[in-house]
Amino acid sequence: MFQKKENNRAGKASALRQENEKIVQILKQIFQTATQISSFDLQLSFFGDQVKGASGNISSMSSHSAVAAEEISTSSTEVVSANESLSHTLYQIAQEASTLNQNTMESNSLLKSVGEKNSEMLAFSEQMQNNMHTLAEVVQKISQVVAGINQISSQTTLLSFNASIEAARAGEVGKGFGVVAGEIKNLSDTTQELTSNIDDLLHEIRQALETTQASVDHTSNSISQVRGDVESVTAMMEKNAGSIEQITSSISGAVSASEQVNTALQETSIALETVNADLQNLANSAEELNSVSRSINQISDSVKGIELGITELAVSSGELVSNGSYPLSNDDFIVTIQDAIRAHTKWVETVSEMAFAMKITPIQTDEHKCGFGHFYFAVKPSASRLTKLWEDIDAYHHTLHQKGEQMIEHINQNNRERAVHTAKEARDLSKNIIRIFEKIIQEVQDMNRTGDTVF
Repeated sequence: MFQKKENNRAGKASALRQENEKIVQILKQIFQTATQISSFDLQLSFFGDQVKGASGNISSMSSHSAVAAEEISTSSTEVVSANESLSHTLYQIAQEASTLNQNTMESNSLLKSVGEKNSEMLAFSEQMQNNMHTLAEVVQKISQVVAGINQISSQTTLLSFNASIEAARAGEVGKGFGVVAGEIKNLSDTTQELTSNIDDLLHEIRQALETTQASVDHTSNSISQVRGDVESVTAMMEKNAGSIEQITSSISGAVSASEQVNTALQETSIALETVNADLQNLANSAEELNSVSRSINQISDSVKGIELGITELAVSSGELVSNGSYPLSNDDFIVTIQDAIRAHTKWVETVSEMAFAMKITPIQTDEHKCGFGHFYFAVKPSASRLTKLWEDIDAYHHTLHQKGEQMIEHINQNNRERAVHTAKEARDLSKNIIRIFEKIIQEVQDMNRTGDTVF
């Protein structure tokens, strides 16, 4: 009978220990759940704010882009209209340039014909000059012949005069000879009169020849000068014809380019219509995103309520652990501290990554809500040898999480130098906290050997 009672007591004690272990596990899960809820609330709030900011940015960008697209569309329409007018003007200029080029070519051909005629006139003028020289020589020869005749006539007159004298001396016998001498004198006088007339005529001919020669020379010089001018004008016309042809070609190219630009602008206008439609869709999406952000914030508010309840439950659980009602084992306590070391190491790595990338990521800045904070502020080891170490953690832990807030501020201000410095300070603080954690673990391990408990 006695043995049976002892067995019942042992069974009840075993069942009680199992229940206590289950309760301890529940308390540990409460601490873990509180940490997870805090982390979830942090990320939910962070990403909710990001979604809200992104929604605002998208909405603002879509509005500005819509205005810009509308202005571009209006400008494109105006440019298309102006470009069409320009194309029409260029086409007309091209037509006029083509006509001008054709007229230039015809004028150039006419100038070449004038040049050829001018060459013929120059040759004819030169021939006239030669003929005038020849005529002058003939007149000179005639003058010489007339001079010879005048000389002979003078001698004949003198001879007839001498003959008349001799006839008079001869008397009756010389009368017939005197008559002949008189006739010779008359002939000589007539000859001199004729030669004098011829000489006057030759003088007039020489004067006319000189005048004609001067006119011919002047005409020849003028024709020669005109020939040079025609050649210069012909060369200039050929050069102008080449320039006009290039201008015509350039204008034709400009017309083609203008048509291509016009086509591209029309395509751009069509594309802008599509962009406007996309921007409207984007604005609608931004509004939907804003609605999602509000929903996320509402969920975050709900999660905050859950977190508050879990935190209160964690505090109550901490009281149960601390007063010894359901104490954690030394090994469970060591595991919790080791988890805290890993959590703080990861937290510091996140801060360093934020400083390197100058980009804000979800990070817990409230020391009461971090992975270790829920446990630290809920429980207090009853072992006196841990009291001082446990209290030393608070100042370091509080300052460390302040560095997180400072890091966010530095990134918002785009101050890389201060961000890097703050990350270094966070690493130094974390090293001090981890050293205290390691001392606590050593103390608890010594307590295991002496049979002492943390709670």
